[in-house]
Amino acid sequence: MIRAPRRLIFLVLAGLLVAAAATADEIKVVTSGAFTAAYLELVPQFERATGHKVVTAFGPSIGSSPDAIPNRLRRGEPIDVVILAASALDGLIADGQVARGSRLDLVRSSIGMAVRSGAPKPDISTLEAFTKTLMAARSIAFSSSASGVYFFSELFPRLGITDVIRAKSRMVDSGPAGALVARGEAEIAFQQISELLPVAGIDYVGPLPKEAQRVTVFSAGIVLGARASAAAAALLEFLASPAADGAIRKSGLEPARGGTVSEFVFERAPFASAHASTIVETREGLAAAWFGGTREGAADVGIWVSRRVGSLTRRSPERAEAGWTTPIEVATGVQADGTRHPCWNPVLFQMPDASLALFYKVGPSPQTWWGMVKTSRDDGHTWSEAVRLPDAILGPIKNKPVRFADGVILAPSSTESPDRPSRWRVHFERSVDGGRTWTTSSAGGLADGHDIDAIQPSILIHPGGRLEAVGRTRSGRVFETWSADAGKTWTPMTLAALPNPNSGIDAVTLRDGRQLIVYNHTDRGRSPLNVALSLDGKAWQAALVLESEPGEYSYPAVIQTSDGLVHITYTWQRQRIKHVVVDPAALKSEPMANGKWPEAIR
Repeated sequence: MIRAPRRLIFLVLAGLLVAAAATADEIKVVTSGAFTAAYLELVPQFERATGHKVVTAFGPSIGSSPDAIPNRLRRGEPIDVVILAASALDGLIADGQVARGSRLDLVRSSIGMAVRSGAPKPDISTLEAFTKTLMAARSIAFSSSASGVYFFSELFPRLGITDVIRAKSRMVDSGPAGALVARGEAEIAFQQISELLPVAGIDYVGPLPKEAQRVTVFSAGIVLGARASAAAAALLEFLASPAADGAIRKSGLEPARGGTVSEFVFERAPFASAHASTIVETREGLAAAWFGGTREGAADVGIWVSRRVGSLTRRSPERAEAGWTTPIEVATGVQADGTRHPCWNPVLFQMPDASLALFYKVGPSPQTWWGMVKTSRDDGHTWSEAVRLPDAILGPIKNKPVRFADGVILAPSSTESPDRPSRWRVHFERSVDGGRTWTTSSAGGLADGHDIDAIQPSILIHPGGRLEAVGRTRSGRVFETWSADAGKTWTPMTLAALPNPNSGIDAVTLRDGRQLIVYNHTDRGRSPLNVALSLDGKAWQAALVLESEPGEYSYPAVIQTSDGLVHITYTWQRQRIKHVVVDPAALKSEPMANGKWPEAIR
């Protein structure tokens, strides 16, 4: 067992003591059961070090129980901090109950099984053995919170045993499911491992097999209008620090440092629909842009920009100097004669002269649009007048350009013809003079005798300067094409192993040499939204699920900033733009056997 050294704990707590307010605060926390054991060990250490008092209540992440955290908030209970399943926390943030930007991932929790003390321990080491154990059990206890929802909405339907299991199930609205086993009211129980281990009168059998496992991230957030927000932020910082690792692992959990921090770029805006975001690092933080208006293609759609000053760290989001600024419209499709066309697909990019370029498209449709560009010399505070790009030059069509050591800029682009059906073709635009002039080169559209309709490429850089472009197709899979001469010529296009439901993707080459792609791992719809990693750009492994609920989560943009973190923005339900921060050093990847996303990666 790995324990945090006492000196480390002392140093972390000493830092919190220095930062504590002169007057101690009372912090009101409601936490779900999965984090309880570790939490109860850690809170007294925090209280002794800071003088703050923590008042704790308990409740499930979701469900109809009056104690469920969402229900407590709806009743207006005075709460400063909530700790619950990350997906449930995201819902509270979207509803305006928890402060945006305050989500902090604390632990990763797996599901396990328990029997009554002294009873035989059934085999659940494989999916087949696990299923046999379920079918043979006379009665089974489940939590009605996150793990129970997973069993009955996903796993059991996939195994085709929902009705059989439901008939002999007992659902626990609050408290440990293992308590029913201890009292002889159920033969076996399934719940988060950390909720089973403390229960007297039961024996822990083991975790679910890999094919059935669901790893849930439990996160903390600060309730909007919290009375003790500064003290709450200090508590969260301690709970997410290395000093907490020993207690977390002892309770059957894993620290989630290196997980994700997420927030919405805006909560409310003067437009109904938002789509096609882009993100860039600036000297003062980050800038993001997207198109927003009544709906995609409407004449009132313009380009909107927001800036984030200060850092959003994965361990202490409340320490950020500021959040995202209120979105402002920086470009419209208004023409000299007064007519107005929609704007499309902005792309932000730092030019060699340190100016910030905003490329975007204007026109009635993707078949007839033209390229435009604006520049900013103050990190997006103010913008130049719009300039139309030369004929046949569209600029980067959705994803960011790359800049080589010799200053050459290569922009990934594509066209959609006015034919019915439209022909999609990928090309690249190259500038050797800082963006003043451009030339084009095309990627081959024919592969194995098949015509691949493809658009919206992303560029990856491999050892020796070899380039790879990947992107969207109508063929059900992501395309790939390669260049050995810095993008002047490209190989015939082929279809990669990753699925593509005719939706935009983005990718980036990490500084450690790995390739990272953000895409929808499905052949239809635009959920889930996934992250995969590759060493060679061909064999991809599953790394992270950003979204898995029904709806649209699409058109990602991804960059790696100077601190090594990966920043992703994407369309959230066509209503908002979501921003996620990931530590790539902490990502663990799994092979995708036969192209199937592994259950272990969530």
